Amino acid sequence: SMQVFSGGEGMGPSVPNLASLQFVGSAIVTSVYMPDLARFREAVGETPSSNFVYRFSGHVKVVNAGKYTLCTTSDRLSRVFVDFSLLFENKEAGEKTCGNLELQEGLHAVMVDGVHIDGEGEVELTYRGSDTDFEEKSVRSVDSRGPPPPPHSRFLLRVFASNRNLQKFPDVRDVSLLGHAIVPFLSFDGQASSLSQFVPNLPTRNVAWQAFGKFSIYKSGDYKFCSLSSDGSLLYIDSALIIDDDRVQSPKKTCHSLMLVRGLHDVHVNGFRRDGAPVFRLSYEGPDTGGLPSPLNSIAPRAPQLPRPSQWLVRVYRSSQLQQVPSSTAGLELAGEAVVHNIDFQGVEELHKDLPSLPQSEFVLEAFGRLEVGRPGAYTLCVTSKDGSVMELDGRSFIHNDGRHAETQVCNEAVLRSGTHLVKISSFLSGGTFRLRASYKGPDTEEEEENMNSEDAMAF
Repeated sequence: SMQVFSGGEGMGPSVPNLASLQFVGSAIVTSVYMPDLARFREAVGETPSSNFVYRFSGHVKVVNAGKYTLCTTSDRLSRVFVDFSLLFENKEAGEKTCGNLELQEGLHAVMVDGVHIDGEGEVELTYRGSDTDFEEKSVRSVDSRGPPPPPHSRFLLRVFASNRNLQKFPDVRDVSLLGHAIVPFLSFDGQASSLSQFVPNLPTRNVAWQAFGKFSIYKSGDYKFCSLSSDGSLLYIDSALIIDDDRVQSPKKTCHSLMLVRGLHDVHVNGFRRDGAPVFRLSYEGPDTGGLPSPLNSIAPRAPQLPRPSQWLVRVYRSSQLQQVPSSTAGLELAGEAVVHNIDFQGVEELHKDLPSLPQSEFVLEAFGRLEVGRPGAYTLCVTSKDGSVMELDGRSFIHNDGRHAETQVCNEAVLRSGTHLVKISSFLSGGTFRLRASYKGPDTEEEEENMNSEDAMAF
């Protein structure tokens, strides 16, 4: 089988990723013998006069096992793959280049690809060995099956901004969506091919992003995936985490191998950059790439819906001479209320963004939230505060961190079922610096402490 792809102006001398090209057409031919452009067009009438890529796929039947020599002559670059591994590259224009290998009796997959920039165009594949009485002959294929032409690669990219210094990929409920785009490949170098090409006006700090796609495997086997990222990144294949580089770091390359069967597979990447533009590059290699590194293609940019942003209802009351959290706010003057993403305040100034009428001290704060648990199990819930704080869980007293004190964290453990759990946090400040944070860890957070999210901002 013969396939032709148009590369357009400016195509380089190397064979590009076919998912970045325009498929022109295909044909069944008896041999890889194209002495000129006219022969190409006899097979595929729409073959361009320049800047195109060709690919021939077939299966050779070997009757007598032994050493065989395969050769190509081409006007530019051509490559020969046998049984999904690269045998040789021919970079000599108009010259014959050969490669040797041992072949067992039976069928062997053979593929030839290459580029034509300008001129008449030429490519020929020959071989010699026991089956040819050691005479050089055109390679004959008994089975024309080969990889189908790939569609244009498309990933769905989402980009977020955080108002906090990122140390790892954040919960997307805690950040603001800046925009989304369809991108051909996951390759961002922070400069020419940066995220800002697809989502403009990105901030220079604390950017997070996600990419979703679906890729096709033609030949089952072992595949190696490699990601290069700065700062952190997480790579998931079929929902399984295979590369975890979720940290602030200089550009770092990490690889992982796994067995993949023929068919479609999901890919999902999370990444972030604390300072500067994100850097990321994803490649893979295996039978489908001839063992050569190649950008990963996606045939379908499908992604799950974004979760609802975390929402807490916060109410603040004026009070005086506070020594502990009042048992009731009845009779206290309401200074204001607001809906916030998280209970994570470092200073009164952060509260002022949502509650401009907040006093500098002598106030009581109440926060109402609904913690949604996906995976049941043992969870640790924590409150960090200055001054005192208490937490109620599903209507019962759960954490007591009351009284006037310096910043202190108090935690408690509970076995939580799947579903919604009511969380109420009360705190006060008598003077000085204010601090309040609600966090948790458990099965839903992979046992890492994170800010506690709330599904709804309603009092109860």
